[in-house]
Amino acid sequence: SRGHLKKFVLMMVPAEETKETDQIMLQLQIEPRLSLAILSPNGDEEWPVNSTQMIRWSGTTPDSDNVLISLSLIRLDGAIMRSDLPWSTQNDGGESWSIPTWLGVGEYRIRIACIVNCTMFKIKSDESDAVFRVVPAPSP
Repeated sequence: SRGHLKKFVLMMVPAEETKETDQIMLQLQIEPRLSLAILSPNGDEEWPVNSTQMIRWSGTTPDSDNVLISLSLIRLDGAIMRSDLPWSTQNDGGESWSIPTWLGVGEYRIRIACIVNCTMFKIKSDESDAVFRVVPAPSP
């Protein structure tokens, strides 16, 4: 989608005190420049069941406290898995995930999407570039 069109009125007042002013209508098109992008897991990682891993993404800003992000675990067939990932989280660039023991060993992707206050993003969602693997927990 196109950027937001903002209209401003610029008042030009002469240096001397007079009652005359000129007005100029100024229109600016502000294009979003940020992109959300998964950094990890982004392919070929092996994360053991029952371990805690960090999901990381780029696209944070000083205003990120007002932006909510959704994280989803995607199976190879495209189905979204119920997974203990938060449905929404702050856009702080990372989320700790404890991989549940009930989650099947297999290949998955992570999807990230902006869900609240997304106008700053040119690209509002991303998915792991390649699959990562959930593997059995190591033997004690």
